[in-house]
Amino acid sequence: MKLEQYLEQIVKFLQDEVKKAHAKGVIVGLSGGVDSAVAALLMKKAFPNNHLVLLMPCQSPEIDLDDANNLVKKHKLTSQLVNLDEVFLSFKKNLPKNIPSEQEKTIFGNLKSRLRMSTLYTYAQINNYLVVGTSNADEWHTGYFTKYGDSGVDLLPLVNLVKQDIFQAAKILNVTKEIIARKPSASLWAGQTDEAEMGLTYQELDQFLLGDIKKLSDQVQIKITTMHERTQHKRKAIPQAPKWWSRN
Repeated sequence: MKLEQYLEQIVKFLQDEVKKAHAKGVIVGLSGGVDSAVAALLMKKAFPNNHLVLLMPCQSPEIDLDDANNLVKKHKLTSQLVNLDEVFLSFKKNLPKNIPSEQEKTIFGNLKSRLRMSTLYTYAQINNYLVVGTSNADEWHTGYFTKYGDSGVDLLPLVNLVKQDIFQAAKILNVTKEIIARKPSASLWAGQTDEAEMGLTYQELDQFLLGDIKKLSDQVQIKITTMHERTQHKRKAIPQAPKWWSRN
């Protein structure tokens, strides 16, 4: 199946899931990155009049908002700006002062992600929309997402696309050149990039997931496998205690 055909299947998937949920449409956080751009444009195809993209700067680089706005203007996406700077700083002030310095980036980065997801669900409830996630196959397999942050969603339309598929889809959907050219980054702190944080390239992850492992070193394969095993809890349902069968 060609990617163009699969993208149409994703559009139908979005429509079917919204109908089953008795919802009206879909909402996503538009970060200025390629994954959220692809998700947003597929959403518009599925629901031209019932989609919403939230731009949620949170101590973020200006380029993120610029690139997101350019995509909104080019494709006439229904959008809303919600600045989370003050919310984040207020929350941060009330946290313990003794957070280990080596954990600060991750802790505050995860906080930003969870604040954004809380915002998305508030707007989703107001509009009776379902929240769309932007995780691709590489991120999902390695657990490269924030639990109850960017993974706290209703639908995962991109989860079976590896990163090279995402970039190809971006070209098919006419995503702006600036977004396609950017190094993938969640922008959770200054200078952060996905590949540097993971210690892996998306090309290596794509090759692993597509079964083309001959070109990959044993070290890379072990690293990917270890990341997958250590993050199983992120992909599974919440463990439940055994049923109390003696209860009347």
